[in-house]
Amino acid sequence: MPTLKMPTPRKRPTSDFYWIRKKVPLALRRLVGKTEVWASLGTKDERKALIKIGAVTRAAGLRANARTRPMSEVTYYVRFAVRPFAPGEATECFSANAAVMRAEALSRKPGHVGAIAFRRTGDPAIGEFGDAKLLRKFGEVPDDLSAL
Repeated sequence: MPTLKMPTPRKRPTSDFYWIRKKVPLALRRLVGKTEVWASLGTKDERKALIKIGAVTRAAGLRANARTRPMSEVTYYVRFAVRPFAPGEATECFSANAAVMRAEALSRKPGHVGAIAFRRTGDPAIGEFGDAKLLRKFGEVPDDLSAL
């Protein structure tokens, strides 16, 4: 049965902090430009270093994985209700046109003072999204949408 080798915190000769060393796979060395990568665990205490090493290892793996695969961008089209004293719920739509049409209809419903349609693009696999881009606004919607 194969055994898994757990990463071990190490001290570098030039530092009092513990570090983790990860070898870069052969297939990625040209892309990364290194044969190994070092990351500080930010502690001088060996017990704390052992606790932190798992999270740092996972984060380093996620960054390497994100670097090797193309970003699978997804654009979400959303309509969002604006109510007099509180924002309403956001609903995902199939297209920009559908978001605009549904926002316009929602702005005319009783109890709503307006609605907006926007889109947001990003990679849900790694949780990175760009800023929301306003498609249209209907009714009494504030110019500063950060308050919603």
